Amino acid sequence: MLSEKKTHANTGWERKIGVFQDWIKSTQEIMRGVLMKINFKPYVWALAVVVGTGIMGSTVRAIASPATNAAADEQDYSKNKRYQQGLREGKDDQAHKRDHYKKRHFSKDEDNKAYESGYQRGHGVDIHIN
Repeated sequence: MLSEKKTHANTGWERKIGVFQDWIKSTQEIMRGVLMKINFKPYVWALAVVVGTGIMGSTVRAIASPATNAAADEQDYSKNKRYQQGLREGKDDQAHKRDHYKKRHFSKDEDNKAYESGYQRGHGVDIHIN
């Protein structure tokens, strides 16, 4: 008799669960049918274009940032005597149509940068040297 009660009580829950499972199966079949009818190809292409544009934009920004920082970090060598020497020699080489006639090397890196900056300015070449 105990086994009959348990079976009888389980049958009510089993029916409810069975109805719920049938509802889930029918919902899944409907969704599967709807999804099969949708053409996802244009959406995939649009997503690929958006992702590609984002990657290219960040790459361009990363490449351009050192160039903008280099211009901001450029020092004013105009009062440096090596800059003045480079400026004079650059103007002289420009006047005589020579290309870096004298190669100067100084013991300090700062003097080399100042000289090259002055030479490039005097020779008429607008190049930033680091």
